[in-house]
Amino acid sequence: MCKKLITDRGIIWDYNIELVKAFIETFGRAPKTKEIVNGVKLGQFWNKAKSDNKHKRLTADRKATVDYILNQML
Repeated sequence: MCKKLITDRGIIWDYNIELVKAFIETFGRAPKTKEIVNGVKLGQFWNKAKSDNKHKRLTADRKATVDYILNQML
């Protein structure tokens, strides 16, 4: 289920993270840096999410989401 891309950063983040999940489930790997999916720079978003996660810049629920996806990839 795709959420609307409202300018609120939270909605965009949730939408993108769902796309990342779907991408990994479909292709069995994370999006590469330059990959664009449905007009979203998914690779760039995913790299930033991982980086923010590593540097503790994400809220607890977002951190849990990124950790969950990383664990699914292993």
